[in-house]
Amino acid sequence: MLSSVTGATGKAGNFGETVGSLGEKVGNINMDEVKDIHNKTKRLHRNAMVKLQESVSHFSGNKNMFVVFVMLVLIGISAIGYAGYNYQQQNAMLDEVYVQVDEMKDNLERAKMRIIYDKKGAQKLLVQLQKDINAIIDMGLPIDLDDLAVDIQENLDKAANIARVNPEAIASLENVRADVDLRGFENIGGQMIAYDYNAYYSVVLDEVNTIKVSDNADMIASTYFDDQSSVLFYSQDKSIWELKNGALTTLSTTDDVFKNAVAFDDFRQYVYFLDPESNQIWKYMRNNSGFAGAVEYNQGTDLSRATDIAIDGHIYISTQDGNIIKMLSAQQIPFEFSNLPEKILVIDKIETTVDSDYLYILISDEKKIIKVTKDGDYRKEYVFEIDESLVDLHIDENSGKLFVLSTSYLYSINL
Repeated sequence: MLSSVTGATGKAGNFGETVGSLGEKVGNINMDEVKDIHNKTKRLHRNAMVKLQESVSHFSGNKNMFVVFVMLVLIGISAIGYAGYNYQQQNAMLDEVYVQVDEMKDNLERAKMRIIYDKKGAQKLLVQLQKDINAIIDMGLPIDLDDLAVDIQENLDKAANIARVNPEAIASLENVRADVDLRGFENIGGQMIAYDYNAYYSVVLDEVNTIKVSDNADMIASTYFDDQSSVLFYSQDKSIWELKNGALTTLSTTDDVFKNAVAFDDFRQYVYFLDPESNQIWKYMRNNSGFAGAVEYNQGTDLSRATDIAIDGHIYISTQDGNIIKMLSAQQIPFEFSNLPEKILVIDKIETTVDSDYLYILISDEKKIIKVTKDGDYRKEYVFEIDESLVDLHIDENSGKLFVLSTSYLYSINL
């Protein structure tokens, strides 16, 4: 077995050049030539018909059927001859494509072998193969490449550690009410609390109970407050609602009003408000009556494009341009992604826990969750094969579960 892998290494060494050459060949097939041949044939037939009509008109008075017959024969011969030429030209192009497809199959086998000892290199080669096969498919030629395209995609997923999942639906929330607009959820020891703009939904097993918060509420963020064993909801009107032991109450601050926030998270007795508009993280300490006044945490880090916050002692801030800002003691510290299958363009949500070694990144419209270490090294990607966009996520590494809320359903998958 070792000798066969070693032999494959030699072939794979030139694979990059082979694939690059193949890409050039694919690009050199000019489908405009095929179209031009087809159009010339059509013009020939059209011109011949015009000549035929002129001949028939010219000789109709003289009843010269012989001339008409000769014209018909000439038209037939020319049309058949050019159609044959057209057929030969298209077949020649198809033959060239078939040769290239065979090369792609050989290169795919080499890439499969390379996955064993060099996933990153195999991934690069498979990405090029995928570009090449898509270029051929876009030509619209009468070649069935579906199986080959699937094979390339499956091995690319394997090389990049991408899992395409059909998640288990824990509960359906699409019909809880006519104007449901799900915005997030919290996991409280197996009880899921999802919410929209002015109500929350308690999900236990497959049973959903709806509890309205307030007609005036417009809830945009939530966090499970470990220190109080409660769920906090933040409303657009800068109010805080607390759900504790089944009771819902409003909380106050010694300030006149809470600060702005697009997201918030807790750590010990503190809650941190993420406020990109003010380029600030507001730190609130819980007291007996509610919260003390806001304290500025950020000392100059640019948070203007921030989207979400997660805390495990360090603070992690996700951004609209696909980055993560890592902070400790109010100062930014280094964080850089590495080994990602492709560049992240936007991050909608971020999640971690004190006990976890990983960050989980949610990209809503792409229906994917990316798992990285807390230093940014890529580990795995989960692609959800569902119709809806993703809204929120929570992890439970003790049970090995990842819980995800879409615009209609609550799902779970095994990590």
